[in-house]
Amino acid sequence: MDAVSNHVFAPREGLSFLYLPKSAADSATWDRLSVERFNVDLQACYSSVFGEHWITSLKNPRPASVKSCDALSGPPYEANPYERDPP
Repeated sequence: MDAVSNHVFAPREGLSFLYLPKSAADSATWDRLSVERFNVDLQACYSSVFGEHWITSLKNPRPASVKSCDALSGPPYEANPYERDPP
């Protein structure tokens, strides 16, 4: 089960899928990840209630119309439904 299947998002609604609070104990790791996050890309596919599909990504945020979300490249993100939400 993933975090967004069968979920209807309101306009401008967001979802945190990775959360790492900064603490004194892991400050150096947090700072490094903060820099490296710009080298990561994420693709998402939006399916409308009208059967339309669009793919967008962090590096190319302008949505592209596609026939189905099967056009996404790479393995799917699978959220752990048993983990608690970030504070």
